[in-house]
Amino acid sequence: MSDEPGADAGMIRALVMTIAGLLTLSPAWGADAVRLRSAASVAGGRPVTLADVADLEGDAAGAFGGLVLVADPAARALSRPWLEIGISEVRGALRDAGAREARIALSGESCIVRLLASPNAPPGDEQGPHRASPDPLAPVDPGGSTTVRAEVARVLSELLGVDWPALRLRFDAEDRAFVDAPAHGRRVSIVPSSTAGARMLLSVRLFAGESLEQQRTVGVEAEVRRAVLVLSRDIDRRSPVERDAIASIEAWIAPGGNPPIDRIEDAVGAVARRPLRTGEVLRAGDVEPAIAVRRGEITTVHCLRGGVALQTRARARADGRIGDVVEFKIDASGRSFVARVDGKGVAVADLDASAPIGNDKESGR
Repeated sequence: MSDEPGADAGMIRALVMTIAGLLTLSPAWGADAVRLRSAASVAGGRPVTLADVADLEGDAAGAFGGLVLVADPAARALSRPWLEIGISEVRGALRDAGAREARIALSGESCIVRLLASPNAPPGDEQGPHRASPDPLAPVDPGGSTTVRAEVARVLSELLGVDWPALRLRFDAEDRAFVDAPAHGRRVSIVPSSTAGARMLLSVRLFAGESLEQQRTVGVEAEVRRAVLVLSRDIDRRSPVERDAIASIEAWIAPGGNPPIDRIEDAVGAVARRPLRTGEVLRAGDVEPAIAVRRGEITTVHCLRGGVALQTRARARADGRIGDVVEFKIDASGRSFVARVDGKGVAVADLDASAPIGNDKESGR
C-alpha cells in the first residue's frame, strides 16, 4: 500500500484516520459568464451579435449568443472600418432581452469590432460609407527609413513581441501625411494610448532639440503573422476538439484579445465553450479542458502524508477538470475530503495541507 518500502505501520493508520476525519465541503456554485473580448472581426452587411464579441460560458449565457447588439454596423461606424461596444451596452442588451443578471457574470471593458468587407460583395463594390481603405495593410521596414512611420513600426514590433517582417500596418487616411514626414534630426516619442486588438491609438510627439514641435494622436490598424490553429470543420458547443478538426498554419491575425492556441497538443481533447465554425482561428477562450472526473464517479485518489502514500477509492461529489480541487467521499466512512484532479479518473489529496473539520453527520448532511 505504501510507495516507500518499510514505511511505519502507525503512519499508515494515522493516514487512514485522517482521511476518515475530514469534513464534507459545500459544493461551490458558479454563475454563467459573459466575457467581453477586447477585439473581434465581423463581416460587413450583417448585425453584430453577442457571440461575435464575447466568450459565453454556461447554458444561461449561451442562450443569448444570437442577441443582436448592433443591427446596422455601417451606420454606427460612419466612415470608420471599426466600432466599439462597451460592457454597459452589453449589460443593457441582456437586461432588455430578459436575462437574469444574478445568473450571468459579466466581465471585460470594451470590444473594438473590425468591420470586414462582405464576402458576397462584387469586385469594386464600395460596401457603403465604411468601405475598406485603398491602402492595404503592409509591412514597414524601419531599417532604411527615418520617417515617423518607421519609428511607429519599431515601437509596435517591440510592444507586440514580433520582428518587423511579421508586422504590417495601415494608418488612418488623415494621418498618412504626418507619419510619412521625415524624422531625421528630430526625436520621436510614441506612447500607445489604446492597443485593444487590431485598432490602436498612438500619442506621437516630435521634438526639435528641447522644443516640442508637433503632437498628434495617430490611428493605425495592425496585424501580426504567427503560427495558429484553424478549424477544418464545425465543432458544436460542448463537443471535444479532435485532431482531424484542426490544422496548424501561419496567418496574419489581429493582436490583443484571447491569444490564439498554437500547439496542437493544447487543443486536442479540449471542449468547445461555444459553437466553432470552419476557418476560425482557435483561441484560448474558445475551449476549456475536458471534465476528467464526473460527479458520482468512483475515482482513484492518492492520499499523501509525510513520506507515505496511500491509494484509495472515493466518490467525486462534483465534476472536475485537471487542476480543479474537488470534494470526494469514501462511501463506507460517510466522511469527505478534498483532492486535486490529476488526470482522467485520478486525484491527489495532500493531507499535510488539509485540516480535519468534522463529518457529514455532525454537520447535519
